[in-house]
Amino acid sequence: MLEPPSSRYLLGTDDLGRDVLSRAIHGASTSLLVGVVTTGVSLVLGTALGVISGYAGRAVDLVLQRIMDAIQAVPGIVLLLFIAVVLGPSVQNTIIALTVVITPSFNRIARGETLRVRQERYIESARATGASTVRILLRHVLPNMFAQVLTLGSLIFAGVIIAESALSFLGIGAPPPTPSWGGMLSEGVRYVERAPWIILVPAVLLSIGVFSFNLLGDALRDHLDPRLARRIPRSAARWWGMRRPPSRLAPSLAAAAERADDPPARDRPTQP
Repeated sequence: MLEPPSSRYLLGTDDLGRDVLSRAIHGASTSLLVGVVTTGVSLVLGTALGVISGYAGRAVDLVLQRIMDAIQAVPGIVLLLFIAVVLGPSVQNTIIALTVVITPSFNRIARGETLRVRQERYIESARATGASTVRILLRHVLPNMFAQVLTLGSLIFAGVIIAESALSFLGIGAPPPTPSWGGMLSEGVRYVERAPWIILVPAVLLSIGVFSFNLLGDALRDHLDPRLARRIPRSAARWWGMRRPPSRLAPSLAAAAERADDPPARDRPTQP
């Protein structure tokens, strides 16, 4: 028990003689499972509610947004702890609690983008040609918000991992003996002076994971948003076959960016 790192146990053992490396690897699967499921469900649910709220307007928009306002009026950590305590410690209940807290964030983004897109002329043209509401939402509204929603999802993913670790640290997340980074931190606090490797390993892995997903979110934002896309060097343009990377997830923004790059004909220099 509490053996230091050695050739047999690369990262040592905990107070029960369990290999810290094995538990850290298995704990990563727990944290990633909670992060992927929570982010995916919140993204789909929040985006659907936001699109319906923004496109329908009036009474539907009023009711849905008041519900979201009520959820966001309570501090996130307080609401998260309340739901987790009421439901009890388990991985499934942790996902439910995090989904309730995170869904309003996706709802706000989706509603704002829907309000912007529905004012475009191509939406009016689609209505004039007799396109149904479902077709307009699927073919014109949703493709123009995928970039923003996916970027937000990658950034929120890191926050979900931190929240899951916090719940496990407090004992209301994944119950023992299910390993998780937060649970390992909670168990290692008692032996921080005698066996610091118990708390250092999950802390370092948690920091690396959160930092990596934050970088992924920034990269997705720069790549998917045509307004932030940079000119590609000539050597790289041969690979892409164009001046900027493809940006199919935001057609209207891509068109606006292209118009901004190409000056009007009256502003172009005339040939002598």
